[in-house]
Order: sequence, then structure tokens, then C-alpha cells
Amino acid sequence: MWLAHDTALGQDVALKRARTDDNSDRAFARLQDEARALAKFRRHENVVTLYDAVKIGEPPAAEFWLVMEYASGGSLAGRPPISPHEAASIGAQIAGALEMLHAEGVVHCDVKPGNIVLGDKTAKLTDLDAAYRLPGFATRTPNRGISYTPDYAAPEVVQGMPVPESDVFSLGATLYELVLGHPTAGHPPGSDGDASSRRSAPDAAPVRPDDETHVDSVDGVGGAAGDGVASRLRSRGDLARLNGDVGPLRETLDAMLSVQPHDRPTAAEACRLLRRIAAEADQPPAPDADERQAGKGHWRPTGRLPWVVGSAAVAVAVLATVVLLRLPFGDDDKSGEKDTAKGTSSQAAPPPAPRTASAERSIDPCGLVSTEKLSRFGEARLDPAYGNFNRCDVLVTDGEGSEVDIKVDLSNDPPSDAAPPARRVGGVGVTELPAESGKCTRRLLPGDGAQYSVYVTTDQFGDGPAPLCEMAEAAATYAAQQLDEGDPPRRTTQPAADSLSRQDACTLLDAEALSVVPGIDAGDPDVGYGNWECSWRSTTSKIVADLRFDRGLSSPTSTSRNTQLSGREAVVEPKADGSDTCRVRVVHRPYTDHNGRRATEQVHLVVTGPQPVNELCTMATDLATSAADELPPPRV
Repeated sequence: MWLAHDTALGQDVALKRARTDDNSDRAFARLQDEARALAKFRRHENVVTLYDAVKIGEPPAAEFWLVMEYASGGSLAGRPPISPHEAASIGAQIAGALEMLHAEGVVHCDVKPGNIVLGDKTAKLTDLDAAYRLPGFATRTPNRGISYTPDYAAPEVVQGMPVPESDVFSLGATLYELVLGHPTAGHPPGSDGDASSRRSAPDAAPVRPDDETHVDSVDGVGGAAGDGVASRLRSRGDLARLNGDVGPLRETLDAMLSVQPHDRPTAAEACRLLRRIAAEADQPPAPDADERQAGKGHWRPTGRLPWVVGSAAVAVAVLATVVLLRLPFGDDDKSGEKDTAKGTSSQAAPPPAPRTASAERSIDPCGLVSTEKLSRFGEARLDPAYGNFNRCDVLVTDGEGSEVDIKVDLSNDPPSDAAPPARRVGGVGVTELPAESGKCTRRLLPGDGAQYSVYVTTDQFGDGPAPLCEMAEAAATYAAQQLDEGDPPRRTTQPAADSLSRQDACTLLDAEALSVVPGIDAGDPDVGYGNWECSWRSTTSKIVADLRFDRGLSSPTSTSRNTQLSGREAVVEPKADGSDTCRVRVVHRPYTDHNGRRATEQVHLVVTGPQPVNELCTMATDLATSAADELPPPRV
């Protein structure tokens, strides 16, 4: 890495030699394509801006350089330990950057202290040029081999199968080192697991949208590049037992360092968890460079190497606008010097890991239903895409005009807040909710510290008698039996790259967007299961704004009005969810459902309150427009 001064613009920039397969013009064209693709991340304050790609000389002697934003504070590599609250503040910023990358289908794969630099009161993520593009998001340039650093790499990265949660793992390992001064494995510099040694994973196998990409066990981690990582992972067990005192970060790091990707928080969740920890000490995002001092708990200024006149003269002759200075951070710094202070060993059992959207999203509600068990009530057919992503339905018709929807809903309502169960199926409690007209509900309470509940509801449509509670009992019993077998059923396919199931509902509306609702509390949302629903309440009135995802076929009502919001089809529906509501449905993407019919994924924005319905619809439309602006573009 080199420091350069752009004499035309009068600003310092950083130059980095680009990694390419060869020095041909075609390779440089691919590099420029990638630079343009990554330039969109410049809007995020916690990502180092990539300005341009520059060629010096002609093939075969050409050199390719990346021109990037210069961060004056240097990288975090080799720093003395800091407090958990300072680490949480930095981690929250980097998690926010990762959230944006993941929304665009980019996995960094090499988050580590050396790839985090300090700017003016901010921490910034760098080294995006070797990032991995998820299937469905690839640019014209194909993915190259996956580069990673062993002490921070998730097991699936070593196997060549990165997923967004891989970056969360690496960030967790980074925060651990920032607090304790050594990686989670505790290897001394120069050993097999030396963090300064960057490696390449096997080329990633093509992953179709329906491929499962998580790792079932660390036993699959291997090969010359992975043997050291595999042994360390085995020695760590499930990675929840961290050596050393990380203070209030322990619970969050336990979750971030889980072996299974679906057990880790998403980047958005990690950002919220870390912000909460940082706020406990009222820490600023990062200290100014001038305020950093040597010693534990403080940043010290990084030493600078002298001017390299010869290299600078050659580069200036070609680029004409830059003067170069060697920077002591980034991949070129192989010193491996670290503070090897050991943390204090802790023998206390860790608390339960926090609820994570990744873990919730991995559970398959359709694995809890059986059409065969319900066929004694009539013709039973499965509908796996009727409503939000946490839901699975079986529709039963008896030939006498009666149709019953048996709905299985996953909920993040903790079992601890439920009434005592009326009965048990093994270790699973079954609670009966009060019966309603045309509806009967059972709530299942999984054991073993589960942080979710399962609701089984029968809802009748049409005329004719139907044994609703008997049907609910049959469906609940089968679901409880599946839960009692141990690990809940997991999804066996991955959603489409542009599916809403990959999104976080709470991130679609920020404080500015929510300000259209009087007195709204933007900072304290009610987060639904899988982060597929988010609600905000007004502190000055009874207004509630709810944003949730939905699927299936859509039928217009007599009062609905078609419109366009941010270039997307939308429908405004006064009183759709009750006389005091207005709902706006925004189409995200069309798809073909399991029956071969055209269906859509939608964002539903519902505003409830005592105001006139036209005012509710105005607020709902404004909120839906803001949410539509934040949605990723659907694949064409």
C-alpha cells in the first residue's frame, strides 16, 4: 500500500497493487469493470472509497493500481488491546458496511484488523477488490479464487463456499483480537495460524439458488490450506467457549462465532447488538487520530516509512498527478508483529446466544406439517408460499362446501411468556388458545431453551361444518413430534438471490422516513420472526406502522387503488386490515409458484390508528415509497 497525493484535486489518496490473473489488457478491462461495480459503495461512510483503476506501462510488463480513499489513522493490525465498548463501537460501524455489501450480493471474505482502517472519527472497511459475488449478483468479471486469512476465516470460507454470515464470523474474530490482543486460536505470529498469512480457498463450486451452502460440521474442513483451521475449530468445539474476558461482548461474540452460518446474526443484527453495547459506555464511533495514545485501551499512531524516491519517480512519470509514500498497513505488511498479551481464562459457562435472524430463517415451517396426517379430514394440499416466509399452510376441502386453512406460523414470541401447557408431546408443550368463531389455535413451546414458538391455527372459509379444533390438535401433535426429535427441520434450498427473504424489514425505513408518522419511536421497533416484519409505535398517539413481507396471489378489493411507487407496481387498500387501517402493497418481484402460477413477493405497509382513513393512507403511501426506494432491484 502506498500513500499518494493527487496534485490535480489536491488530496491524498492510497494506491494498492491490484491482484489479477495476468497483465493483459483484458485483465485490466475486467479490473475496471470491478472498480465501477464497487464504486457504488462509496456512499457508505464506513467503506473505503475505490476511485479508479490505473494502468502503468503496457503488457506484458504492465502494472495495475487501485486508487482509493486515504484513511489517515492506519489499520487496526498490531494495535494494543482496547476496551470491549470501543471494540463494539468499531464493530457496529463495520457491520453496517457489511450489511450494505450483503444487500448487493457481495461477501468480503477477509474481514480482519488489517483490512479495517481509521479515518476521521470513523472505522472503514477496505480491500473490497477481492470480494466474492454471490450467485445472481455477479458482474461481468467472474469470481477469482477466494482469499482469506486463517485466524479470521469461517469454516465455509475455507471450503470455498462463502455466505454473508461468513463476514459476521470474521468480524467476531476481529473484535475478539481487538479486545484481547490475540486471535481466538491464540497462535503466535509465524505459526500455522498466523493472521498475517493470507491464503486462497479452493475455487468456489457453482452454487445454484436452490443449493444449500451451510457447513454441517467442521470435519469437512480440510486440504493444505484448511488443515490448521480445521484443527483449531475442533479444539474450540462449537466456538461458543471463548478464552479470555471480553466483558459485555461475550454473548454477541458467542453468536457471531458459531460454526453454523444459520446460527450467526446477520450483519444488520450484529450492527444493532454492537451499537447497544457501545452505547452502554457512551463511546464515540472512534477516536480522532490526534487523540490516539499508546497503551491498553487507546489507539497509538502508526509509524510511517520514509519516502521511496525511486518508485515514486517512476510512478509520477506515468501517472503525472501523484507522489507516493509507502503505507505500513494492508496486505503488503507482512511483519506479523502483534501484542501477544493473553486474556484471562474464564471457566464460567456462557449465557444462551441471542436470538438471530439467520437461525430463525433456517427453520422450515413446512417440515412441521403433513398432508397425509390431515387427509382424514378431506383433500389436503400443501401451500408453502401463502403469506410471509415464516409460514406454511395446508388447505383442506371436504367436498361439502367447507375449506379450512391450517396455518403453521413460526414466531419469536419466547416460550417463557406463554400460559402453562395443557399437555406435552415429549418435551414440547402444547397450549390451547381461546377459541374464536371460525378459528382454533394451538401454541407449541419447544424445549431446550428455544427462543421461538410455533402457532398452529385452523381458519374456516365457506359454509359447512368443520371440526376446527380437532384439526388443530392433529396438526399440532404432528408438529410437536417433529420438534421433539431434536433439531427443528431445516430448509433444504436457498432462496433466490433477489428474494425478500434475504432482506431485513427493519432496515427499509430509517428515522427520516418514519418521521411522517407523528411521534413515531424510530429507535425501538418490534422485530418479527426472521426480521421479516417490523413495527413502530407512536409515543404521542395510537398509531402503529407495520412493515412485513408477503407472497402469493393478490386479489383487488372494491376500494383498492392501483398505483406506482418508485417504479414498482403498488396497491393502496383502505381498511384492508380493519376499519382503522390502510394497507399499501408494493410488488418486489414476480415468480412462478409451486403450482406453476404467477405469484409475487410483496412488501406490505400497514398503518393503524384513530385518524381518518385518508390520513392513514397518506402515511402508509409515504412509508411504502421510502421502503420501495431501499429495496434491491429485482433480477430481470
